Amino acid sequence: MQDFQVRYQPDGITCGPSCLGAVLDALIDNAPSTEEIAEFCGTNPYTGTTDVAMKRGLKALGVSYTHPASEERRAPGFLDAALEDGNAVMLRTLLGGIKHWVTAHAVTPAGYSIACPVAGNVIWSREDTRAAWGARDYDCIIIPRDPSAHPELMRATIQESPEETGPLL
Repeated sequence: MQDFQVRYQPDGITCGPSCLGAVLDALIDNAPSTEEIAEFCGTNPYTGTTDVAMKRGLKALGVSYTHPASEERRAPGFLDAALEDGNAVMLRTLLGGIKHWVTAHAVTPAGYSIACPVAGNVIWSREDTRAAWGARDYDCIIIPRDPSAHPELMRATIQESPEETGPLL
């Protein structure tokens, strides 16, 4: 994921599926579209893609992930360590009062390389990252960059969308 490419969101509610799509683009060829990912997640115009909906989509698509506990992700150096271990980290942020998913994919001398589905590939300072991410309790989802960490990747089909598999309990 050194050449991590951003996926721009096609509308105002698919930042999460766009971030997941960018991660999938780095892992496999012919990843599903943002719209297909949004269908797997159950993204909707009222809540966008919540953490629960994101995990639903990750599971349906066979993507291995970790959703760290609050005390773990608040630890100093957590994000640096997760990125240096070769992961992409999808961050739940608050930007200008709007809930927004972005993907951190590298540590840089100036801070972090962020794939933002609105602003593109940008560098956020450590302070800006803490402010935007901290506003959402440092919530994140860690996805390994090694394709072999995802043995179930893409075994799902669009017919297994949330409408057909029922609600997440």
